[in-house]
Amino acid sequence: SFTHGMLRGSLQRLATEADRWTRLNLHCAEHLSEAPPPRDDGRIGRHLIAAGEHDRALEHLRTAALEEVGGDDRRAARALLDLYEEALRLLGLAEDDPRRGEAWLLRSALFFRASELDEAKREALRTRAAARRHGWEALVPRALSRLGDIAKVRGELDDAEAHYRDALEHNVTLGDRTTEANTRISIAHTLILGGHTDEAEEFVLQAREIMESLDKRGGVAQCLRFLGDIAR
Repeated sequence: SFTHGMLRGSLQRLATEADRWTRLNLHCAEHLSEAPPPRDDGRIGRHLIAAGEHDRALEHLRTAALEEVGGDDRRAARALLDLYEEALRLLGLAEDDPRRGEAWLLRSALFFRASELDEAKREALRTRAAARRHGWEALVPRALSRLGDIAKVRGELDDAEAHYRDALEHNVTLGDRTTEANTRISIAHTLILGGHTDEAEEFVLQAREIMESLDKRGGVAQCLRFLGDIAR
């Protein structure tokens, strides 16, 4: 009876400490969420993971991973992606949950920035196959554009153009005008590299028209730079 009482007391203390740890991490996450910008989504996500709030942590970790993938600290980006994928695993998501594809595309982008092209292509192909199999319509053109980027860097211009044109069809169907314009610019750049400047100009003009209609000044400026390059 004495031993059982000691064991019960130990378990109660552990439960109390675990509950305190959970509340502490939730408090930290809420405090960071309410802090003035820029918001530290990576820290928020980590606190939510520690509190067992895996679903709530996902969007914060995804946002932080997107920022890090676009930066120079690849180690931090890999760590965030690992944590994001761990959260996905802990949630036990179904095989057809598109958030799995989001993680693969993020890792593909990280590999691409690190010039690890074989790895970037592997993740992009994995995403494209799963997106087509599970109906992740928004992820198909993103995977295709990544494949186009990889092929272009490798000098495989015909393959790059084919991937971009395939992505463009999907973007038009989805009605994503900004991404459509950006994909037209990617096609134009590929055509310029291949010496097909007349056709490239058509795609740039189409992209500029879309950017102007959306009041995307940065996109319009990019189109004007391409038109200047073509005119030289």
